[in-house]
Amino acid sequence: MNKAEMTAKLKAFPYDPAEYWVITGGAMVLYGIREETADIDLGCTTALAERLEQEGYLYKVTSDGNRWFKIGEDIEVFENWLYDTTEQICGIPVISLQGLIEMKKQIGREKDFRDIRLIRDYLARNGKPGERNEKNPWEEISLDDYENHMSLDSVRQLQTMNAMMKEQFEAYPVQTAMVLGVAGGNGIEHARPEKYRTVYCVDINEVYLQAVRERFARQPVVQCLRADLTEEADRLPRAELVIANLLIEYIGYPAFTKVIRKVDPDCVSCVIQINTDGKNWVSDSPYLHAFDGLDRIHHQMEEGALTAEMKQAGYEPVLRKAEALPNGKALVRLDYRKTGRWKW
Repeated sequence: MNKAEMTAKLKAFPYDPAEYWVITGGAMVLYGIREETADIDLGCTTALAERLEQEGYLYKVTSDGNRWFKIGEDIEVFENWLYDTTEQICGIPVISLQGLIEMKKQIGREKDFRDIRLIRDYLARNGKPGERNEKNPWEEISLDDYENHMSLDSVRQLQTMNAMMKEQFEAYPVQTAMVLGVAGGNGIEHARPEKYRTVYCVDINEVYLQAVRERFARQPVVQCLRADLTEEADRLPRAELVIANLLIEYIGYPAFTKVIRKVDPDCVSCVIQINTDGKNWVSDSPYLHAFDGLDRIHHQMEEGALTAEMKQAGYEPVLRKAEALPNGKALVRLDYRKTGRWKW
């Protein structure tokens, strides 16, 4: 099976690509390291594994307690098998090359060590995917375009999220918080210095963070940190509360839960967008084309899938609250707490 055949088969795969990723030999084909593979191996979220079991697919249980499914003649699906993070190739999530090396080491056959040499030779010739491709699209969107779009009466996400963040900052008895994907700092003014010792503001766009520094120069609890959350989770400090509003859509469930495991918060408060009308996920506006590049990193969100991943990471749901928006959309706040740690 070559790259074109693989791509066609995966485009027809009837499941949300936010819940699976290509691994092993198929990943090597999609990266162009190999010409073809005999079959397609996928990693998947617990939510997708549950769905496959409910649909009657037979499975084995691996030594680490996860499920291993056979789908048709040439697709095998392995629950929670992922090292490092994922990349997008032709709109398909694929394990990173560093993750692929770690996976091959773990399998440990002679052919896997040959594959590792091929991957390293490929990296030596081409560099990492992030080094040869364009920037993350969020680094290309101006803060003015973003905030002007989000505050339009036909969108109203800036205003709605501001009110939701006030509630998020007040909801739990914590002294440290981390806001992932902070953009220009909308809502940070609600982090009262008499309550909070530190509020970490994290974003991939340094220009956004500079705006946060300027806007909250008199708020000493604010600390800005630039990080690519798909690759640099290990740089993040611990915080008692993580706020992630309209963020998971752009990094996917595996990268998000990796961040949560590293930061180890007592509670997590997320806001995701639900399209109740089934139309485009970006509302129409004069600034619409500023967001064109986001298509390649956007993951459609599902409440059940997110909750399943959070449970796998050790967090239980404690709150759901929805706010309607114009144009048939809604913002849904989903809060979780570390299982067994606190009782409120």
